Formats: sequence, C-alpha cells, structure tokens
Amino acid sequence: MRAILLSAALALSGCPETLLPDARIRAETETYLGQPVIQVLNRHDAGFNRTRYEVSTPRGQYSCLIYGGHALDLGVISVVTCAATTEVPLKEVAHV
Repeated sequence: MRAILLSAALALSGCPETLLPDARIRAETETYLGQPVIQVLNRHDAGFNRTRYEVSTPRGQYSCLIYGGHALDLGVISVVTCAATTEVPLKEVAHV
C-alpha cells in the first residue's frame, strides 16, 4: 500500500515538463506528421490536460495540440493533432 501511495504522490508532484518534456513532444509529433521536427516553439499548457505548441519542420510550421501527458493522465498521451500554420487555426477535438 505504501508503494502505491508513494508512486501516486511522485506522479502528481511532477511539473508538466517532467512527464511531457520537449523531446517527448518532438517524438510524438514526428510520428504524427511523418517528418522530422526541427524545433518545438511557443509551448504552453492550455488547461489541465492539454498542451499547445508550434513546431518547425523541413516542410513548414505547424500548430499542434496534445491531449494528456501530464501527471493526472499518468503521462499517457491520448491525442496529438497538428495543422499547418497557414491553414485555419487549430480547433480542439472532441476528447473521449
């Protein structure tokens, strides 16, 4: 029981960058876009379970949104979505 409580306390005490560092954002976004990410830009939390950011790739810049990846999600990412910055601004998806 102590191990479970200690694990929960450690998971909930971490800052967002601990469970969702830029390297993980880069890897998840590269998988989604199918191309290498040069740089992660303008990262900010948009609520307790969303992170908005922009990425620079060889084919242009994208505005992206990740659902999950924080302490309350135990680091699990449920949705990654991106749109080219020249398109209509990225709308939030219905999250299940």
